[in-house]
Amino acid sequence: MNRGYTSQQYRDFIDRARDLMPDICIASDFIVGFPTETEEDHKSTLDLIRYCGFKNSFIFKYSPRPGTVAIDRFQDDVDEENQAPAKQ
Repeated sequence: MNRGYTSQQYRDFIDRARDLMPDICIASDFIVGFPTETEEDHKSTLDLIRYCGFKNSFIFKYSPRPGTVAIDRFQDDVDEENQAPAKQ
């Protein structure tokens, strides 16, 4: 989704935050089923969620929004019937 960091950089950030503030509570927002997302991508996201141990997570199914880059660049290829990324 065009983030400017890797999942390892994010893990490192979480580790630094917890080192500095052991009682910190961190929440997150996730969009699942983004076009081109693979089963492997989804599993990597789940691994990251488990690693980070967020206090709260808000998880949303991808939906195209007018005016966003994604709506024009990517075909929505998520299998709605199975609610899982389409096999590639």
